[in-house]
Amino acid sequence: MNRNRVGVSVIGNRFALTHQEDAVVNGLSRIAEDLAAGRIVLGDLWDNEGKLAYLNRLEAEGMLPREADALPAEQRPVRRPVRRRGRPQARQRQATFIPADAVDIAWRGDQGRARAIWDELRWLQLDRHPNAISALLRILLELSVTAYNESRMLGDNNDALDRKVRLASEDLVVREIIDREYAAELDRMRQNTELISIRSMHRYVHSDTFAPLPDELVAFWTRLGRFITACLSH
Repeated sequence: MNRNRVGVSVIGNRFALTHQEDAVVNGLSRIAEDLAAGRIVLGDLWDNEGKLAYLNRLEAEGMLPREADALPAEQRPVRRPVRRRGRPQARQRQATFIPADAVDIAWRGDQGRARAIWDELRWLQLDRHPNAISALLRILLELSVTAYNESRMLGDNNDALDRKVRLASEDLVVREIIDREYAAELDRMRQNTELISIRSMHRYVHSDTFAPLPDELVAFWTRLGRFITACLSH
């Protein structure tokens, strides 16, 4: 085969040298130079006859590996093919409020409604049902945090939602279920210092002009998902 005359071979999709590396590199460099300089073009090498004539010329000039340069089979270095870096795969857009890889919750018998809402939020499409999702999110947060506080005897059932969130997050930090950095993020939401806040959730439910966007709802899950899951699981 022509490539063996140059001193290379392919073994199981891997590039291998059949002759001494210096001799192989010498021949390949000459071929590259001839192509770059236009002394030979791909059309000259299109068929076996053209390839043979060119290799015969190189051999006559002493540019190809000799028989004495051949390596024993067990000494032939095998080189992995260089893989071209393709485009990184685009991250799949989150389609539902609660994503498919969300933590599974060990539901209790008294969490029937919260579980039903959770299941709905796992299949309602963000781009088709943003209003339904925003309303269910608000209900799920209130159910989750209220049930958690009642079980831990924190505050009063008539407390405003932002106070319930504060009491629950502080208790979760004490129990080392969430860290203080995350609790501080929740506190910023509670104090309504950012667009993604409890006040925004109220407006989604009660305003006739403040409509939720799918990306905003994804941001709510990113910010609140761990907190809701912690309240429901503990």
